This record gives sequence, C-alpha cells and structure tokens, in this order.
Amino acid sequence: MSNKIGFIVTAHHSKEFRADGGKFLERFCLSLYKYCKHNFRIYVIDNSSTIPLNIPNDKNIMYTRIKDQTIEGITGAWNKGIYKAYEDGCDILINCNDDLWFNDTINMFIDFIISHYNENTIYGVLSDGILSGSQKSSGPLDGIQTKTCNNDSTCLNGFCFAMTKDHYEKYRFEPHRYFNPNNKHNGGDGKWGGQEGQFIENSEKGLTALIVNSCWLPHTKVRGWLQHKQ
Repeated sequence: MSNKIGFIVTAHHSKEFRADGGKFLERFCLSLYKYCKHNFRIYVIDNSSTIPLNIPNDKNIMYTRIKDQTIEGITGAWNKGIYKAYEDGCDILINCNDDLWFNDTINMFIDFIISHYNENTIYGVLSDGILSGSQKSSGPLDGIQTKTCNNDSTCLNGFCFAMTKDHYEKYRFEPHRYFNPNNKHNGGDGKWGGQEGQFIENSEKGLTALIVNSCWLPHTKVRGWLQHKQ
C-alpha cells in the first residue's frame, strides 16, 4: 500500500491582508495536481477569508474555515490543518504556505522522506522566497543538509516542512496540537510568529531536521499576517 501524503495549506483572501490569496491557493493546488505523482490529499484551512477562495472542485481537497483568525492566528490554523491530515490517516504531513507552488522536485522530497522515514526528523526544502539562510537558493542543489534546530540560526524555516505521523505522535504538544503558542522560544508571539520555536524546544527531546536540496519550490513570500502584529 502506498503512503498517503497530506498537504496542509493555510490560506486567506481579503483586500486588507492578502489581495492575491485566491490566486495563490489556486496556483498551489493546480501545480500540485500537475506534478505530484504520489497519493495525496490537500487540507485547506481558510483563516477567516472575507473574499471566497479559488478552490478546485475535487474530492481530494478538504476545506475547513476558521471564523475568527484573531483568536489563534497562524499557529492555530497550522495546528488544525496538521491534525486533520493526521486524523485522516496520512503517513506524511507536509505543512505549506499558500504562496509557494510546485514542480517535479516535490516527488524527490517525498521519495526521500519515505526512504528516510524517522520519527525524530522534520524535513525541509530549498526556495528563493526566503530572506536568508541555508535554505535560500535560486534552484535545486545536490546533497542533504542536517540542521540541529537548537537555536534560531540552525532551525528549519517554517514556509514548508514535513513530518511523519510517528513524529507527530511523539512530539505534539497536545493530541490535537503540535505547536504550543507559549513555547519558550516563541519570541514573545506564539500566535502570528514563533512557530519555529517549537522545533527548537523539541530539539531538546531529540528532534533534528534534514533539508532535501534536490527539492526546490518557488515562493512569493507575502506576509500579510504581519499587519496583525502591529
């Protein structure tokens, strides 16, 4: 039986915070259907859009709407989406920003996770839509990067990360929440930022990260949620 892959994406479409949110999500979904060769489902978490999202009509897309995103922010949406994919029986959980899109290298990423399936590992990719760090690249590269995730400079970037269901079970904060908004490395804001601080905290329990350099995903990086922090 093939592994079931869950792609979790938090989306928002509004004039105030994400005017292109509908276009981003449509591009995300259509590119995934075009390139991914694995058995997958998409879990769309609508974080309080005021304009309807452009969601392709397909039975493998599960839609959930959060009425008020100000209550739990992005962290709440990530927790809800990851849990839904886990609850639905996915073996690999891939949490993504809506403003990235896919190409054939996503299959190399999934193949690597399947062949290096580890409950203590989180997995990441390269992208051009990163401010700085070892995951920033103009294209795919050779090799694998190992990151300890024990501080900000050695931590995985949260724009796209994957974990196995076994990792989720071992490291989750609560049965239905992986991320603790009050993790001790959240930078003072565990709702709209600081999610990677959970990786830092979990590194004390054995978490490490592997960056699959052969997978490169373009990423627009529109951070409209920052307006909520003002």
